[in-house]
Amino acid sequence: DSWGDWYYYVDGEKDTSKTGLVFDQNLGWWYVEEGEIDFGYNDLFYSPSVGWWKITNGAIDFGYNDLFYSPSVGWWKILNGTVDFGYTGWYASPIYGNWYINGGALVF
Repeated sequence: DSWGDWYYYVDGEKDTSKTGLVFDQNLGWWYVEEGEIDFGYNDLFYSPSVGWWKITNGAIDFGYNDLFYSPSVGWWKILNGTVDFGYTGWYASPIYGNWYINGGALVF
């Protein structure tokens, strides 16, 4: 597996069947859609093999530590780029204020 241009290649051929998170030891973790890095992807993404991650401009955002709203799955507490399912209690977001979190999910 390798990269060329901004496409994902397998055995020298562009793999347009690949949609999801991919890892390259030089470039890190990226979200690809039909084999191409989707630099416009800004949402949570779930894969059974790697779990839930916050994607910013197509890349896993390991530095994200706050609440995040996903149109598809709602509000979640993110720690180091991944959903913090282990967190239950009050959380003081520097942007969104104080909220109660249960198992990583914001409780209204």
